[in-house]
Amino acid sequence: MVRATAHVSVGSLALYCLVAGWCRATVSASALQECPLSGPGQPWGCLACSWRGIAAIACSHGAEPQWFCVLVPRVCEINLVTRVGSVSPLGAYTWKGRLNEAAQCCRQALAINPRLVDAHSNLGNLMKAQGFIQEAYNCYIEALRIDPQFAIAWSNLAGLFMEAGDLDKALLYYKEAVKLKPSFADAYLNQGNVYKTMGMSQEAIISYQRAVQARPDYAMAYGNLATIYYEQGQLDIAIRCYNQAIICDPQFVEAYNNMGNALKDAGRVEEAINCYRSCLALQANHPQALTNLGNIYMEWNLISAAASFYKAAISVTSGLSSPLNNLAVIYKQQGNYADAITCYTEVLRVDPTAADALVNRGNTFKEIGRVNEAIQDYIQAATIRPTMAEAHANLASAYKDSGHVETAIVSYKQALRLRPDFPEATCNLLHTLQGARNEIFALQPAPIQVSYMGFPGTTGAAYIDYLVTDEKNRDCLDPVCPHKRSDYGLPEDKFIFACFNQLYKMDPEIFDTWCNILKRVPNSALWLLRFPAAGETRVRAHAAARGVRPDQIIFTDVAMKNEHIRRSSLADLFLDTMKEYEDRAVDLALNPAKLQALTNKLKEVRMTCPLFDTARWVRNLERAYYKMWNLYCSGRHREPFKVIEDDNEFPYDR
Repeated sequence: MVRATAHVSVGSLALYCLVAGWCRATVSASALQECPLSGPGQPWGCLACSWRGIAAIACSHGAEPQWFCVLVPRVCEINLVTRVGSVSPLGAYTWKGRLNEAAQCCRQALAINPRLVDAHSNLGNLMKAQGFIQEAYNCYIEALRIDPQFAIAWSNLAGLFMEAGDLDKALLYYKEAVKLKPSFADAYLNQGNVYKTMGMSQEAIISYQRAVQARPDYAMAYGNLATIYYEQGQLDIAIRCYNQAIICDPQFVEAYNNMGNALKDAGRVEEAINCYRSCLALQANHPQALTNLGNIYMEWNLISAAASFYKAAISVTSGLSSPLNNLAVIYKQQGNYADAITCYTEVLRVDPTAADALVNRGNTFKEIGRVNEAIQDYIQAATIRPTMAEAHANLASAYKDSGHVETAIVSYKQALRLRPDFPEATCNLLHTLQGARNEIFALQPAPIQVSYMGFPGTTGAAYIDYLVTDEKNRDCLDPVCPHKRSDYGLPEDKFIFACFNQLYKMDPEIFDTWCNILKRVPNSALWLLRFPAAGETRVRAHAAARGVRPDQIIFTDVAMKNEHIRRSSLADLFLDTMKEYEDRAVDLALNPAKLQALTNKLKEVRMTCPLFDTARWVRNLERAYYKMWNLYCSGRHREPFKVIEDDNEFPYDR
């Protein structure tokens, strides 16, 4: 999650006593007792108070760092400076962000006593914080030359190499630090971070566990341990560790967000939402938590809520691409192509090497007819990631649309070369529908090519070997299952007709038929999809012109597949695009008993009817594929055949 900071050493007793005298004269005793390291039997907390406690008390009561500097000569005069020297002014200056003056305090101490290893190490930390890496290195090395057993300097030196990317040296020095000081929790934590970066997860786990053994309330170590388990898919253990991190530090913002991710992946979505909200209660502008909440609402198809969280995340950060990308998906789904392109462009500003964003922007350009711009995006994506088959395939499709057939074939072949497993058989599920890739099938990349679903008829193409189809065409209606309509803004008291096709499929004659149905059935409504969203206004205007009330036309956003299937059963009757459906629809709507009888019949046979026997369907479809393959391997020409349960000639055999 986050590595521990560089280590600063503890102040001397004598120096603290002088500060305590000032505090006693200028600050109330109760204020001094607020020092977090004071305790019973320690007058004024001096025996255990760190420089941080001193600086916190003094600075919080208005003391300037210069006040501490006058103490240093007095301490040195009575020869009571042991290691830190002017560490208290160092702490005060550091507390106030005045790093140059803090460094000067260290140099003053070293001028008095050059063997103060703490001062060398602390000066190294200040040099590192200001970007003077070589100077920091020299300080740590000097501290270790004076005292090779000084574990803090080994740890700080390791941190320097870790940030420089030299993980082997970093690991070596962290090991030295914990060998010299087995209770060094921060060194164990950072050692674990090195192991994690090197891909040595088990060693990282052991290091984090030793960190919490050394410091049982070490929230960061629990958090990092949880992250390892999360990445390994051990969600229950990860959740327990994140929870322990929060117990140790209830203000641990990242732990709430990360535990939310683990809970979401474990299917505990409501608990995940609570974690994200707890994160935002501590840090209202946390971009990852805002994005994660948006993702949940996106999956629930609450598009407006999802978009609001993505926009909130974008408003508080300029360096996170995921909310921009997800917002672009929403805009594109709604037909708002201009804003989608703007979002993808912003993603590329954040990460110019985001090949996925280039492909997505190219797809958007292509969809609105800006093919040349799409081609440029696909080319750039393929240049950034040459092994991205999707970029080559989409580039080929764009070339084909612009009339460059030969160039398209070259790109398609490149896309096919990038497939790690050469296909033995391909299946075309779209045919003439939007998004189809018939050009790939025209190249005949597989010895067997099958047409199935998508379009209920032959493609007429010689390169398609088989068409999988039913013997007979029979109309089937989905069973109606009770669900709560109000969850989707649907009226509970109306008879709801529905059609979930894209709006372009509805010609005026068909839509007039539906308007007639609505006018003939009292208290009815027609449920349609914003597919695309830009068509809603025109559809409503057309319905109003035919005498249909505004509340009789209901639009909802397009949903993810699972959600679409779940909510579709809330409709009473599905309308298709054939005129004879008008009388049938009106008849069923006006005769509830007849509709209920039909519904009951479907429910009764659902578990026995072949239509709903999915396992059998999959088994027989695979049997058909095996038969095609066996015919090919036996050298026989392709031929029509019927799949039967017990096929002795071509048995179902894996």
